[in-house]
Amino acid sequence: MNSQLCNRSDAGLNLTLLGISVAGVVTCLPASKVRNLDLTGNISAEDVTQVVKATGVETRYVAPIEAKTSDLCLKAARDLLDLLNWSPKSVGGVILMTQAPN
Repeated sequence: MNSQLCNRSDAGLNLTLLGISVAGVVTCLPASKVRNLDLTGNISAEDVTQVVKATGVETRYVAPIEAKTSDLCLKAARDLLDLLNWSPKSVGGVILMTQAPN
């Protein structure tokens, strides 16, 4: 299932502030992309076009129905640990930002 979940991982940040160090930032987006202009089921094509024009959001990433936010987070965390060559036991904390609950 991991190949369906993530299409991008990034690291390379190294920031220390007030004794707290941020060594990397990673993202994990579902691999499946949907064009908003193709979503005209209950909404007219004209309305969809207006929303796309107003927001600039042309595509959305869509996770498989069985995937949870925690699946994306776990994949991102493992990718970051691999990129940094760190053991999971060496991490003191993780900050998560999401728009969707599990």
